Amino acid sequence: MVRCSTENILREWYSIDTNQIEINDIATWSLEKGITKMVPDFIYQRRNNLKGLIMEAVTIKDSPFVNVRKSGDIDGMFGEVLREISITLNFSFNIILEVEEYGRWNPEKNIWTGAIAELYAGHVDIALSGFSITNARLNVVDFTHPVFKTKNFLVIREPEKFQIKWSSYFLAFNHSVWFAIFGLLIGTSIFLIFLKMKNGTDRKIEYLFFDNFLEIWGIFCQQGLVDFSHKSSLRIAYFSIFLWVTVLWAVYSAALISFLTSVVHVLPFDSFERFVTDGTYQLAVVRGSAFYDKFALCLNQRYLAQSKSSRLLNFDKHF
Repeated sequence: MVRCSTENILREWYSIDTNQIEINDIATWSLEKGITKMVPDFIYQRRNNLKGLIMEAVTIKDSPFVNVRKSGDIDGMFGEVLREISITLNFSFNIILEVEEYGRWNPEKNIWTGAIAELYAGHVDIALSGFSITNARLNVVDFTHPVFKTKNFLVIREPEKFQIKWSSYFLAFNHSVWFAIFGLLIGTSIFLIFLKMKNGTDRKIEYLFFDNFLEIWGIFCQQGLVDFSHKSSLRIAYFSIFLWVTVLWAVYSAALISFLTSVVHVLPFDSFERFVTDGTYQLAVVRGSAFYDKFALCLNQRYLAQSKSSRLLNFDKHF
């Protein structure tokens, strides 16, 4: 903000290009009226033209936000947004670098890495990608207004016990129910032996048992009987078995569908401290990102490392 000599006009001086200064009249200043504004309060309503400025830019390799085609056009989640902004504000990009990392502070070498390092060193004017705003980064670079905000999630691999296996079909019932079913299968086979012996049969007992077992097993598999007895007692017994198996299959089908589709995943931990203590999971984060620093440079190391045990979170194994 500048007031020249005896003039009563307050002017705003700013520079887009180092070789040119832009001057805007902001307000008049008088003893009678005080300061009278001449322009809108919002600064970006005044500074809305970058005069064809060409910004040298850096991008992140394999970034989901901004991709550069072979033709030089910008693509990705931010591609269309960046094109519209460049047209509205009258500027363009010249992408001169593509780096592997977003950028983090390396405390061992006392340097920045990735795209943040290129910005901090003045090699480029802007980094085209989605960046997380952190205090450390705010100390060395400036951020634009957020285009959109997202939440951070820690994605946990599904425990193996909840994966669908061949044995999952037996988990619809507990062990006691299965024992009861097989017990009834054997008990019913023995019961039919007594009925057939009472009604008269020339088959031996051991053969009768296997015959009855296979007949009942066929009923379990929704198969009919080869020879349906004309005796009322056997007909009632077989009909009861058919009815019981039908009800059993209905209950089993409902329990199996509920088990396969309505599983409540219970993790072996409910906090980050227990996650570290459990030691059965490894953590993978994007190299050179703000998420890496959240874990690798956390001030409270007791939640992240137990160096004397083999449960240390391995920060060398990351994407």
